[in-house]
Amino acid sequence: MSEPEKKIKMLKDQIAEREVSMRQELINLGKNLYKDVIINESSDIAAMKSQALELEKQIPELNTQKQNIYKKINRLERIDELLEKNRLESKSLQEQVRTFYIEIGKAAFTNFKDATISKEDTQSIFETLLKNESKLREIDNNIYQMSNIEDDKNFLGELVQKGKNSLLISRRKSITSNMHNLYREAGENFCKTPIFGQMAENELADLAVPYRENIDKGEKLETEEKNLLNEKKTIREELKGLCEGKHPKKKIAEIEALMQEKSNSYAEGMHFFGDYYYSSQKEIPKTHPFTSFLKKLDTLYADNRKDTLEVETLEAAIEVEKNLKIIERKTRKVGSLENEILKRKEEIKVLKKEISQIEADNKKKKEFIEKQSTGEKTV
Repeated sequence: MSEPEKKIKMLKDQIAEREVSMRQELINLGKNLYKDVIINESSDIAAMKSQALELEKQIPELNTQKQNIYKKINRLERIDELLEKNRLESKSLQEQVRTFYIEIGKAAFTNFKDATISKEDTQSIFETLLKNESKLREIDNNIYQMSNIEDDKNFLGELVQKGKNSLLISRRKSITSNMHNLYREAGENFCKTPIFGQMAENELADLAVPYRENIDKGEKLETEEKNLLNEKKTIREELKGLCEGKHPKKKIAEIEALMQEKSNSYAEGMHFFGDYYYSSQKEIPKTHPFTSFLKKLDTLYADNRKDTLEVETLEAAIEVEKNLKIIERKTRKVGSLENEILKRKEEIKVLKKEISQIEADNKKKKEFIEKQSTGEKTV
């Protein structure tokens, strides 16, 4: 690319940028003046003003509608986050409460056996634990008795003895491993009795405080979850109404497309008014605060006219240079053809001379032949 071509590209880019700025300035001018400056309005201009005023109302209304949908969507997402957080907290609390039930069950069972609490009111709660403890004592007693029996020298008898011992140990392990579940069940049932709430200062009373705190937290979380689910249901119904039964994303896309269409129409109308005002500046009072737009537009138009003229000049110069090169190339071709013609003329002249010579020789030969045929002697 030559330097003039680079300059033309730069100037055209500047012109294009100014045209964008001029369009925006005309739109701004139209926005600020179209309501109160036009004098002697035609019916078409009056209709355009009415349409512009209507668009000014519709576009914000559409935007509000879109924002309301977004708010509902964002709130639903937040509710899901809160529900998940609630679920995790509830799960953690449930684990803690289960642990409390085990500790309370153990402490209450100890109090039950020590007769610190009424056996009559709690007998059914600890009945299974009592049976299991009885079984464990029986198993431990059997294991102890078997350990005092002398080893049987008979192989089969020794094998039977070891089998019985293994069976007892296995049964004991099974009962022991289930004790946690029994303590938890007993603790949960004991917490439901009036006795638990009336415990004096002891181990059970110390366990009751954090237990009740967790129960209160759990009830609070349940209430929050219920409220969140109700709110979620309400928002979904509201969102369905806002979106006219369509998917929110689809409805938002429709609103945005309509907003863009109306915004384009509004911008075109404002551009028309701005251009109208700029073309007839006498209708704008000199004291009007937006006369500054005119000065800016004057500068932009003047700069573009200057650059456009320079572009046209440079393009004309480039065109002239191209034409001169074409003329030079064709002139060289003409000169070459003229030289070729002169050369051909010389060749033709030589050929004609050769032809004349050949013709003269032929004539002499014909005359000789004729004389020979008539008997004449040649000298």
